[in-house]
Amino acid sequence: MPSARTPVLRPLTALLALSILFVLAGCGSRRDALTDAFVPDGGSDANDFDVGSDAAVEDVVLYPLEREIVIRDGVIPRVALEVRARYGGVESATPLPATFNVTPGRLATMDGSELVPTGVAGGEVHVRLQALGSQRRYVQTETFTVRLETTVLGTGVTAEEIAAIEGVPESEETTSPTLGYPLADARIPMNLASPTFAWPNGGARYLDRLEITKPYARITYWGITGYTPALEPWRGVLRTEVDAPVTIALTRFDRTEMRRGAPTEREVHVARTALSGSVFYWNVAATRIFRVDDGAARNTDFMPRPGGCVGCHTVSPSGRHMIASVEGGLGFEGRAYDLTTDLSGTTPPTAWRMGSEQWYSAVISPDERTVIGATDRGLVAVDLESGAPLPLSRPVPLAANPAFSPDGRHIAYVDAQFTGPVSQGAIAVVTFRRDDAFIEIGEPRTLMLGDDLQYPSFSPDGAVLAYGSINGILTVARVHVDAEDRMTIDGQQRLNSGLVGMATHPVFSPFVGDGRYWLGYHSNRSYAPGGAGPFVWVSAIRTEWDPGEDPSEPPYWLIGQSTSDQNLSAYWSRRECSDPGEVCTVDVECCSGYCRIPPGGTEGVCSTDLECRIEGESCATNGDCCAGDLLECIDDVCVQHVE
Repeated sequence: MPSARTPVLRPLTALLALSILFVLAGCGSRRDALTDAFVPDGGSDANDFDVGSDAAVEDVVLYPLEREIVIRDGVIPRVALEVRARYGGVESATPLPATFNVTPGRLATMDGSELVPTGVAGGEVHVRLQALGSQRRYVQTETFTVRLETTVLGTGVTAEEIAAIEGVPESEETTSPTLGYPLADARIPMNLASPTFAWPNGGARYLDRLEITKPYARITYWGITGYTPALEPWRGVLRTEVDAPVTIALTRFDRTEMRRGAPTEREVHVARTALSGSVFYWNVAATRIFRVDDGAARNTDFMPRPGGCVGCHTVSPSGRHMIASVEGGLGFEGRAYDLTTDLSGTTPPTAWRMGSEQWYSAVISPDERTVIGATDRGLVAVDLESGAPLPLSRPVPLAANPAFSPDGRHIAYVDAQFTGPVSQGAIAVVTFRRDDAFIEIGEPRTLMLGDDLQYPSFSPDGAVLAYGSINGILTVARVHVDAEDRMTIDGQQRLNSGLVGMATHPVFSPFVGDGRYWLGYHSNRSYAPGGAGPFVWVSAIRTEWDPGEDPSEPPYWLIGQSTSDQNLSAYWSRRECSDPGEVCTVDVECCSGYCRIPPGGTEGVCSTDLECRIEGESCATNGDCCAGDLLECIDDVCVQHVE
């Protein structure tokens, strides 16, 4: 119900004012407030209402009456606003003087009296008008919707053909294909590059329509084969109504019989988080490591001539260091690379080499001081910067696939039956403490019995351990550490093999957000756009799950990897957080924890927590909210102020 603040009235105008208030309270307008002040009677209202000074204004009307603004194919319209008074079924001949404010500023902005959408995302925008009559000020809020519409015609498809075939009847004689990729109900991060939508090609007789839809945003593609959206329309869909699923509908049209099949549909879900940084993976056929940067559609061959078969690598959390096993004439040599240097030459420089043992795999400590290598002599320790060997307080023989806990206090590993490039056994753990040039290793403890387990990996908060097996089964388990630093696991849950396929080498990314971890692994499951694999896939893993419940969600294919090769062993390096003023996609990319699209902007910018909060952001007091956006803090969220 619209509300009104009661003004202080002069006795001669009180009756008239109360009559107007009664009429306005009974009508169905969306007014927030009728008036803030009355001007003493005696002047003429002719300039505003073209009638006598005592005209009974029933309402003010914001034009245009059409409240949907459509951005078609990136072309942003400008909508001129004006306000007119209405009384007795008649409207004023001239507009009232008015000012306008719009929220949220990331969707639209005001340029004088023109409402201009940003094109960043679709959604509802609220225009708060203040119109001035000669006797009173009118304040109310109206809602517009901004809709993003992108239409793409494939090779050989014309607008004339679309116009002729779009309205043909639906028939059971025509069957629409099922989408091969993305997978149904897959969970993707906010900053995912444009995926390739793939389905079976029906041939020249058929024309397919792919619709990628969210409330207020849609991409429509007409063609006969797969489709990769341009980045900006795709990001517009992801940024619109983030919590709403992306609906993908695929309809096949028969050009010969002029009929269409019923659409097939599936949904993809967007997480309020970003996997920012780079992924380093092993391209087996190319015998070296490649890098995929977040948001990129292609990989980077950063070390094209490594001087041997490079694999079994690991990357430090900062992304500066990489340790790899390089196969040469004498077997497997451990080499350290500084990833901030140019490694594109014929003989890429190494920080140090370890050739006295056969190096099969390694891990770098979270503080980036120590390397633990799995060799033919068991676990060994090396200083990361100097390459100097560090003595262990006790030997850990027949150990493979070491993994540090995020706090650096434990090392999980495979208690192997034998050593080599590929090992399996039980999952065990030791405590770890470095005292300058000496490594104290605790007594080994078995976490999970077995003779076929491989590749333990800790979640970024250390609460979950994932591991694989030689049989292609992935498992997650909860981690517990008691007061005496003894680690145990429970709640083991096998991930759905129907989703991940035959998979192994699980590696947690360093990101946790929106109640999910992100687990990379390589799998032999088919990738519809092409390629035999195995490829690197990424699944969201819920941080909480009930006993017997699979916490994994359908995966997405790591965009940027080659489809013509076999790709394994994905390791993330987290990009350093962005400072205020730098470009961002979601809050987690910013050092301050705040990423916002400023009014009139087209991309997110990191801000400080000292700046005002826009609509929908958290707050503690009204003072936290942006005054220019007319917001107030209600239930710890900045929302529109309504008088």
